[in-house]
Amino acid sequence: MGPGIAATFARNGYATTLSDVGAEQIDKARSAIDFVFSTLRSGDFVTDPDIQAALGRLKLTSDPSEAIAGADFIVENVPERLEAKRAVFEHLSAHVRTDAILASDTSGIPISALQKDLVNPGRVVGMHWSNPPHLIPIIEVIKGEQTAQATVDTTVALVESLGMVPGIVDRDVPGFVENRILYAIMREALHLLDEGV
Repeated sequence: MGPGIAATFARNGYATTLSDVGAEQIDKARSAIDFVFSTLRSGDFVTDPDIQAALGRLKLTSDPSEAIAGADFIVENVPERLEAKRAVFEHLSAHVRTDAILASDTSGIPISALQKDLVNPGRVVGMHWSNPPHLIPIIEVIKGEQTAQATVDTTVALVESLGMVPGIVDRDVPGFVENRILYAIMREALHLLDEGV
């Protein structure tokens, strides 16, 4: 998800830095970004000059402090484990500007759990992208218990500036909206299969 998200920001005019844990992961991210732009070009969504301009706005680094220095908006995209995400948010909270928005691309971990005990928890918001993020135009914007309305408004405006459609989730329920509907459909499909339909 991370490379597709980074490519989407860069494609839409944002100076973007993607950070990962080491050189091997950065190489994988670079390959994934190349695949994203190849896919977009084959569908006539971008031209070669568009791609070159986007790549000029996109930086990859294994140094997280370099990635977050001076950032206005940060999207966390680590594996779906509460402890791992909490560690990232605690680090970010201590090392970025107090007005920088901290967004999580979690698909179901409560945003309220990520806000707990952070400096300025009102700046923490859910930003759940659909997969693949460079093609599916819906992004859920999830309010945690302490998320400030200004944070939601800024995130919604950012989503719209990417040419995406924001789905605002006002209550921080497990699975949010998209996944709850998806799993309901999957359960019904399995039930129909079990029933021999």
